[in-house]
Formats: sequence, structure tokens, C-alpha cells
Amino acid sequence: MTTKRPRIAVLVTEEVHATLMELSHLTGKSAAGMVSRMLTDALPGLRSLVASARAFKDKDVQQGVVALQDALGEVHRGAVRADDAVKELSKGSAKASKKLRPSSMPGGRLYADD
Repeated sequence: MTTKRPRIAVLVTEEVHATLMELSHLTGKSAAGMVSRMLTDALPGLRSLVASARAFKDKDVQQGVVALQDALGEVHRGAVRADDAVKELSKGSAKASKKLRPSSMPGGRLYADD
């Protein structure tokens, strides 16, 4: 299957590989597809990091700090959403199924259900 989308090669640790392979096996989704979706969902934070790096390179320390704070905020918001969902699932809460609907996740999808 050919695609027009660009490709990159990524080396991962054994632990990351094992985790992705297990999730792939459990969900029936490809590891590459899940990683691609995760990176797409992380794009706002990555863009903030790019803005921060540009600002620091241009010696605009104040703007660099603001962009870095934006990036950290994006990471934090994603972590909070994931942590909340895991806590609700561990309680067997009906609320968890609503929280994990694809429309409630970044980019409108849930990795395991795409």
C-alpha cells in the first residue's frame, strides 16, 4: 500500500515497543497508526515547542518562555484527560464510557477505537 504522506523512522526502547505491540494486539490497530494519531494529537504542543525554539534562537527570551509555557500547558491538559479517564475506568464508572467517546478526545478520536 503506497501513500503520499511523508514517513520517518523512529527508534524506541524495548519497553515502548512492547507496550505498543501489546496495545496493537489488544485493539487490532497498527502500532504505526496509533503512533501517528498520538503525534497528530500532540501537534498543538509540538507547534508551541517550535515557536519557543524559534524565539530562543532569535534571542527573544520572553516570547520563548511564553511559547514554552503554552507547550507545557498542552502536555498537562492531555495528561489530565488521560489520568481522569483511567481513574474512571478503574472504578467501572458509566461516566468513563462517555468521557472516552471519540468526540471527547483530542482530535475527536480515541486511539484504540480509530
